[in-house]
Amino acid sequence: MKTLYIHIGMPKTGTTALQKFLELNAEFLYEKGFIFRPLPFHDYGTDTHVVPPRRNGFFLHGQKNADTAGEQQNIARLEQGLSLIEKWFEEKDNVLLTDEAIYGQLGKWDFCERIRDFARAKGIEPRIVVYLRRQEEFMDSFYRQRVKGTPLTKTMSEFVAEDQSHLDYEKPLRYLESVFGKERILARIYDPGKWKEEGSSVYQDFFEVLGISYEPEMKFPDEIFNPSLSHAACELKRLMNYEEGTLPPDMRLDANLLFRHAAEFDTSILPDQKKYSFLSDEEEQKLKDRVKDSDAWVAQTFFGRNELFPDPGNADRNVFDSSSPEFTENTILYLGYVTAKLYERYLDQQRRLDSLRRWNPFYWIAKVFRKLKARKKKD
Repeated sequence: MKTLYIHIGMPKTGTTALQKFLELNAEFLYEKGFIFRPLPFHDYGTDTHVVPPRRNGFFLHGQKNADTAGEQQNIARLEQGLSLIEKWFEEKDNVLLTDEAIYGQLGKWDFCERIRDFARAKGIEPRIVVYLRRQEEFMDSFYRQRVKGTPLTKTMSEFVAEDQSHLDYEKPLRYLESVFGKERILARIYDPGKWKEEGSSVYQDFFEVLGISYEPEMKFPDEIFNPSLSHAACELKRLMNYEEGTLPPDMRLDANLLFRHAAEFDTSILPDQKKYSFLSDEEEQKLKDRVKDSDAWVAQTFFGRNELFPDPGNADRNVFDSSSPEFTENTILYLGYVTAKLYERYLDQQRRLDSLRRWNPFYWIAKVFRKLKARKKKD
């Protein structure tokens, strides 16, 4: 049977690392009967962000918030991409597509229905793979990601008070069930802590979905992709985001990158020493209460149990406090990095100016006149 596996995220569930793993092992997968190939279109993205080719399922949903012309382009790309996939199925019986942004686009336009109709017409069985993460862990990680990549200045309390309907997992899963059928939805729990205890990983869990066993010749990413900031570095980046907002628009991107790199450097030198969270105990409990019924439906429907996530206990949980000595150390490290980078840029500009002067004839003429003037005064 020809099977189209579509991995849709959700975000903050190891998707970037998993995509890199699949990219590294494309030949291995091909030998096992699976095709994983780069994004067939390479002009997606904006001036500040280009979609990596390994997010090869991006064409399924296209650009967000598209206007009428953009919607037509999305549809054209989808149809063009599905035609290409049809050719891939002439080589192998299994095709893998992945993009974490699919999860957030569910129901916003009818790309899922178009994929379903394509699969029916071509005799292809779709399988939708979705990883779900404990909401309070997702919220803490997602908040740090937003602070890291954007000029967000809101505190966690302000952030969590916003509309967080995307934490209701029942709604997107009911939608997927209505389009593809329950039996085609492969829901998984993203639990790196449990995997670590078992000597497993998201790679092994995903291969279990595909029915592939680990083998020695597989390759693994040698770097951490899209790493989260430590809580101290995140708080420093949030405070620096206020400064970014005071800059002229053409300088903000460069400033954000500098502040982001400083936060990443800070994290690499002084990572979290405890299991921290920006959510207070009260905020975390409110979040759990809000999604309780939704989680119960997902647990019973897709996992055959009463609880979606087992109670982790809060014995080792610590609410982050910016008044701690640890935060002071991070502040010094962060500002030291920014100062060093600014001085490095200053020296580079000085070298460039010196180079320009050496090739500027007016510089030498002015220099000669200054010498003559000084000599005349001396005489």
